[in-house]
Amino acid sequence: MIEQTDQQFVADLIQVQPRLVGYVLAIVPDRNAAADIVQEASMVMWQKRGEFTPGSNFGAWACTVARYQALAYRRNRMRDRHQFSDTFAESLADEGVSAGDQIHDRRRALRDCMAKLPAGQRDLLDRRYSDNQSVTDIAETLGRPVSSLYQTLHRIRAVLMTCVRQTLAEA
Repeated sequence: MIEQTDQQFVADLIQVQPRLVGYVLAIVPDRNAAADIVQEASMVMWQKRGEFTPGSNFGAWACTVARYQALAYRRNRMRDRHQFSDTFAESLADEGVSAGDQIHDRRRALRDCMAKLPAGQRDLLDRRYSDNQSVTDIAETLGRPVSSLYQTLHRIRAVLMTCVRQTLAEA
């Protein structure tokens, strides 16, 4: 039976996977290699899960483990003359951690701001962006002019942008 702390660890690991792939791609710009590196890093994290302090920044810890796995991969591939230097790769990795944290914060703020929208506006955004419906199709379904729907979407996006900026400024 998996303990509660292990369940939380697995949940955190699953949540951070997309971020890790992007982070590793900044160091090793090969999708297949990045996927392999993230898998290896996940195994290392599982083996070292006892070293992680619950309540601390799981994403930063996971990126550190992934960084070491990516740099080990690069060292093994140094025979290839098309490799960037470790110094350059590490500077990209440092920027990736910072960018990853910012993206995570922005996504959380956007999710919170979307929750504040009226249900009709959230539904409109879901149709457009989650369901990938065209504005023309949505306008037809709702019986609204296409130009009116474009204006509505523009206003909603402006409200969300303002809300996200305010949320991030307050944090």
